[in-house]
Amino acid sequence: MNGRLVILGLGSNTEDRALMLRRALRELGSGRYPLRMIGWSGGYESDALLPDGAPASWNQPYLNLAALVHTTVDPGEVLTAVKAIERTLGRVLAERWSPRPIDIDLLADQGFTFATNTLALPHRDLLTRPFALLPAADLAPDWPITSGTDTTLERLAAPWRIPGAAPLNTRRVGVPLTDLVGVLNLTPDSFSDGGHWNDPDRAVAQADQLALVGASVIDLGAESTRPGAVTVDPAQEWSRLAPVLTALRARWPAGRGPLLSVDTRHGATAALAMAAGADWINDVTGFSDPAMIEAVRDGTGDLVVMHNLGVPPGSVRLDLGTDPIDQLLAWGRGTLERLERAGIERGRVIIDPGIGFGKTPEQTRAILAGAGRLRALGARVLVGHSRKSFLGHWFPDLAQDATTRDPETAALSDHLARCGMDYLRVHDVAGSARAIRLSSLFGPSGSGHVGIAGG
Repeated sequence: MNGRLVILGLGSNTEDRALMLRRALRELGSGRYPLRMIGWSGGYESDALLPDGAPASWNQPYLNLAALVHTTVDPGEVLTAVKAIERTLGRVLAERWSPRPIDIDLLADQGFTFATNTLALPHRDLLTRPFALLPAADLAPDWPITSGTDTTLERLAAPWRIPGAAPLNTRRVGVPLTDLVGVLNLTPDSFSDGGHWNDPDRAVAQADQLALVGASVIDLGAESTRPGAVTVDPAQEWSRLAPVLTALRARWPAGRGPLLSVDTRHGATAALAMAAGADWINDVTGFSDPAMIEAVRDGTGDLVVMHNLGVPPGSVRLDLGTDPIDQLLAWGRGTLERLERAGIERGRVIIDPGIGFGKTPEQTRAILAGAGRLRALGARVLVGHSRKSFLGHWFPDLAQDATTRDPETAALSDHLARCGMDYLRVHDVAGSARAIRLSSLFGPSGSGHVGIAGG
């Protein structure tokens, strides 16, 4: 692989700190910069590092992590890229040491060791800042701090591993870095909860509950895509969506609550939804209909593009003789190129591998096991695994009631978060949130910690 690896330190001590770190990781993995995300550490909280006489308002604890990225550009260009990300996320010039929504530092570079007035590699303060060194050592414990020596990040971090030993009250904390998309079915016939939320008032109350327990996106669907489902025309679909979407947009103005996603395969519905303030359009047919492309082309919202071999799913399957992830990667690359040719920027696209649509249970298991490979597409990835029937293949004793599959769903959510998935679409948001938060205490996500040989 051409290029080399670098370690970045990320921190935030204002606003929603975990949200800012998630957004920074999304930007690093967006493909808009000369950086390719490899993985990231668990989180650490620390007291703010402050000069004498700093205002009391500056004393806000930081949430920190480290990210490992691959690059082909020199350190100066890496620094330029991360400063551009900081600006994109709202950081403005301010007094040194003051609170900041996001701070990204270049901590170490596999190919460079030097010091100038403006940049030192490794970072000149790395060995005195446990909030930077500990997550970096979690991520790349074997990284030699100086080329040709056996002094690794983990050896240097070891004295601070003793509880209470690290300065600035630095400690590991659970940080959910995968966004949860709460499912809100406004249908009488969805496989999991059909009829529960087709009353607008009950649907709005359920959206409130999903947001309360950790959903950062609410996905509204008004047409079931389960096997054997009845097709709904756009007029009926919109009649179900409109009152709920309108009420939720009024409750959560743009930027002040969870994002609102509309799950539709109809161009007319997509156009109405965007006009009513939807942040995402989620199309199970992968924007294969020209009418869908026309509806969303001039918008700014994100687009969830799902792989399928028929909606509702039927008997067509992926090729049994080929690695299913290889097939998804080929589809994903072609889809991204097709949408770009149609005038849709890659940065708007979220890839969904389409669990339950055209895959055998064994293919589904292989896709979920190797989900981290999907990040090679350079686009965000959403997985919708919640309560789906493939679980019954592996656990025949599960009841037919889909809600009994929530423990298995939460276990998969934990696994997928550790694979570096950006979004997980789930019904039981609270269960998945708890599983992911607990797991985040126990090591890196993305591709796991990385062994580095040499300098």
